Amino acid sequence: MGNELDLIKARRAEVEKEIASLNDEIAVKEKEIENLDIAWNVLVQLSGKVSPVAKTPLTRRQALNNIKKKSKRPKTMPEMILSALTDAQKQFKIGLRPKDIHRHIVSADDPTADIQRVNSVAWRMWKRGEIARDMLSRYSLPKKDNAVDQSREDKGSTALESPAQGREAGPGGGT
Repeated sequence: MGNELDLIKARRAEVEKEIASLNDEIAVKEKEIENLDIAWNVLVQLSGKVSPVAKTPLTRRQALNNIKKKSKRPKTMPEMILSALTDAQKQFKIGLRPKDIHRHIVSADDPTADIQRVNSVAWRMWKRGEIARDMLSRYSLPKKDNAVDQSREDKGSTALESPAQGREAGPGGGT
């Protein structure tokens, strides 16, 4: 039994040496990538061509973090719209038009977002009561104070129609 333990101990020491050697190789390769990026940037500047800036080399920890970030599910359109409206509210904006919501989504979340899809999803969210919309078609987060809405519902009238009093003519004519 003592012989097997010695073999395992020896093999473990070999594996640890290999790992240390590989870590040294990784550090050398990361330095090489950094030097190649510097050379790339110098040549691009000397040639006068416009080119995307070369990325700085990633450490292993940064590479693992990027892999974890990529595995997250993408935001849905309603989530992106709510994110845009939340940011607008933080900036004390009254509301956002669909084109402004689209602009925010393209810059923050999804560069391929379609403005017609943003418009239709925002409209459906408004119809379901998830977001608010004003007379200028600006969408915003719903107000937290629903006292005004509740009093309107109690009376049974909306902002566009006045309640019928007595025997006055109601909508559609007649008495």
